[in-house]
This record gives sequence, C-alpha cells and structure tokens, in this order.
Amino acid sequence: MMGKAGQSNIGGLTNLGFFYVIVVGDGKIKLASSASNANAGIAIDLTSQGGGDAHQLFEIITGVEIPAFVDFDPDAKRYELGDAGSLNTGDAVVASVSSIGGLSNGTTYYAIVKPNGNLELAASQADALSDKAITLNSVGTASLTEATHSFGAKSISGASGGDIGIAGSFAINIANTETLAVVGLDHDALTLAPTVLTLTGGNVNIRAENTNSSVVEARSKSSSGKVGVGAAIGVNISLNDTIAEIEDGERVIGSTGNFEVAADSSNLATTLTQAGAGGGTAIGGGISIAVVENTTRALIGSGDPLSPLDDAAIVLTGNLAAEATHASTVVTKADGEAAGGNVGVGISLALNILINDTDGEIARDFTGAANVDVTASSTVSATAESKAGAKGQSSKKSDGTSSKNSDQETADQTSYAKGKGGTTAAPTQTTSSAQSSANSNTSSQSGKDAKSGGTSVAATIAVNFVDVDTNATIRDGVSITATGA
Repeated sequence: MMGKAGQSNIGGLTNLGFFYVIVVGDGKIKLASSASNANAGIAIDLTSQGGGDAHQLFEIITGVEIPAFVDFDPDAKRYELGDAGSLNTGDAVVASVSSIGGLSNGTTYYAIVKPNGNLELAASQADALSDKAITLNSVGTASLTEATHSFGAKSISGASGGDIGIAGSFAINIANTETLAVVGLDHDALTLAPTVLTLTGGNVNIRAENTNSSVVEARSKSSSGKVGVGAAIGVNISLNDTIAEIEDGERVIGSTGNFEVAADSSNLATTLTQAGAGGGTAIGGGISIAVVENTTRALIGSGDPLSPLDDAAIVLTGNLAAEATHASTVVTKADGEAAGGNVGVGISLALNILINDTDGEIARDFTGAANVDVTASSTVSATAESKAGAKGQSSKKSDGTSSKNSDQETADQTSYAKGKGGTTAAPTQTTSSAQSSANSNTSSQSGKDAKSGGTSVAATIAVNFVDVDTNATIRDGVSITATGA
C-alpha cells in the first residue's frame, strides 16, 4: 500500500492505493496495478516524481498491515549509465560529460559492473572493487573512453535432476602485453651497427604507458538425488612488459634541453570461482589461481663501447629523469560449498603468484642538468581469499536415536580411561573448545566452515606468494653534473 502523508502524488500512483511489487534486482523494484501484471512484468508508468520527501510503502499480508514500512524521497532521484558492455569492474575510463551531477568532464573513473550488467562509476579503483559507486543526481549526456586494455574469460555451468549430477566450469585467461618505447629495439637480435641518435637542442621525451586488467570467473552448481558434484576452476595468467629505454650500446651524441625517460604501468587481475553441490553425496570444489608478472623499466643505457664519441657527456640545459612507476592489484577468491544428505565435501584453493620488477636507471654521463630524478615506485595489493563449507546429515543408530558426536564419544572414553587409571583428572580442553578455537582462526583467515553430522569435510587453502624488486640506480662509473635538486 502506498502512503504519501500529506505529500503530492507521484504520477501514476494514488494515496492509500494497493500496488504489487516487481523485483528487478540490484535492490530495485517497480510497481504493478495487479498481481497478474506483476507476474507478467507489466509496471505502472510513473509520469512525475511528486513532491515531498516522506512517501511510504506499507506491506500488506492477508489484509493485515505490517507495522514496518519504507520511507523514500522521490526528490532524491538516482540515475544509471546503462549497459557496461565489455568493461570489467576496476577498468579505468575517461568521462566526457555534459551536466551529469556527480561527474566531471575529463576525469578518470573506474567501472563497477553490476550483476544485471549495468554500469556504475567509482572515484578510485579501490572504491570500484569495494562496490562504492558515485551517486549521479541529474540527467545529462556523457561518453566514456576506455583507458584500460581488458582481457577476460568467464564460464558458468549447472546440473540438476536424476541420480547423478555433475557440473564443471573451467575458465582460463592468458594475457601477454608489451608496451615499448625503445631506441635501438632489436628484440635481442645480433646487430653489428648501433642506432645513432643525434641531439640538436630540442627535448627528449621517451615514455611508455600500459594500463590493463584481466578478469576470470568460473561458476558451477549441481544438485541431484544421490551424487552431486560441482567444480569450478579459474586460471588467470597476466604477463606485462612496460619498457621505455635507450638500450645499452646505442650511440647518443649532441646536446639537448630536457632528457626524460619514463615507464608507467598499472595491472589489475581478479579471479573468482564458486562451486556448489547438493545430493546424498555432495562434493563442491573451487580453485582460483592467478599468476601475474610485471616488468616496468625506464633506462638510459650506456653508449657504444667501440665509439670514442660516446665517452663524452651529453650536454643538457634542462632536466634529466629516468622514472619507473608500477601499481598492481591482484584479487583471488575461491568458494567450494557442499550440502550432502550423507556425505558433504567442500574444498577450495586460492593461490596468488605475483612477481614485479620495477627499475629506473641511468647508465651514461650527463652534464649541465638542472634537476635529476632517478626513481622507481611500486605499489602492490594482493588478496587471496578461500572459503569452503560442508554439511552432512546427522546419522542414526539402529534404534532410531542419534549417534554420539565426537565430543560425546571423547567424554565417554575419557570417563572410561579415568576409571581404569584410578584418576579423576580430565583433559584441560575438549575437542569442542579446540575446534572452536581452530575454526575461529581459520575463518578469520580464509572462511573455512564445517557443519557436523554424517560425514562432512571442509578444506581450504589461501596462499600469497609475492616477489617484488624495485630499484633506482645510477650505474657504477657514471658521472652526472647538475645545478638543481
């Protein structure tokens, strides 16, 4: 029932009128004029927003009004951007905006792809991964330009009915990207003649930029009478090279203003697996593996060892810089759930292998520089989350009574041992308290949970292997003279 409490009507609705809910997902509803229309998805067209900020919806069941109600403010309208297309959550986009409240023209935002495929925007990649969207509060026009190279693989499977149901999903993504701004690029071929770069007083700016994301999702669900198996495996391999350099052995002669070499890279890898199974015997397993390797290098290499001209320092009138910057975010989650009538086995594995090398280096002589910057910066966030749950039905003895659980059996055996040994001392910790302590620790780390009864096994592993090298170097024997910082 709709109540407006002295507010002006929303166009298409009447005060104290009866309406029927159509759930459209993502926390949103529409209203229908009848139950049949609601079932058919035929919604009332709302022709105006009405006035006031205290409209209410009351739930009615069998003619009785439920005390709980929902207040809403039609003046606080919310706007959506529509279909996300091929974007993945966390992808960077640049907005060209006209009059959309909440967005600014030319600003970089980050995509949030909702379960229904709609797009929302976040102010940062961290906000996007946490589902913290920007609120849009007025209409307008906008176009979004992708600023991320996106790769991905998704797999969904299901099985139900019959005595045996098996559902398996396998998704693998292999992304190998190279962004190169290189003087003397020869792909390691044997070359006798060096590249010659002659400077005549202008600026030198060599820059490589690489922003990419890789997304893998595998989901499966199986339910059957006797045996249900659900398995999901996701493998995400992301190999990225971002290189800006003058290779060692190339010839650079003359003088210039600024001499700047920069490499800037950003990598997002998300891997998600979910597996569920139900049946007399149920096995659910989710395995997520991410292998990520990023090389980011800004190098001003050494000169041609066969040329006496390369012994002379390069004369500058501006700044000298070799700057390498990298940001890496890896999120890997695995979930294996099993609900078995007799036996339940839930297993999950989340494994991250992350290797990052970020280097800024100068390997030749310069003179007359203003400011000198040799920097290497690496920001890394790696998360591995693993959750497994299993439930087996309680077993019965032949007389119909419930079998003893492990704690009861332990107590009985302890009493028997005390009687035989002539002592009244009991163990200081029961299996129940030990298990509670262990489950608490495991849950806080990886979300493992096992429900007792019948036979139930839950096993979960989460592993982060991270190897990060970040180096800013002026090579031995190099001479640089500068007047600035």
